[in-house]
Amino acid sequence: MALTPDGRRLVIQCKRYRDSNKVGSQDLQRFGGTCFTVHGADVAAVVTTSTFTKPAAGYAK
Repeated sequence: MALTPDGRRLVIQCKRYRDSNKVGSQDLQRFGGTCFTVHGADVAAVVTTSTFTKPAAGYAK
């Protein structure tokens, strides 16, 4: 967790996955279910060493 320059609470989740293991929409749904309600995030981000599946990218939008 961190604060943005304008004071909003930022929650970041890092996924250290291999290229063959993409971050799926289920990963983002779990994160989304906790980052706002449990951690009180104003801004949420998922960072990965891999890529995101198409459904995950759609969910994120």
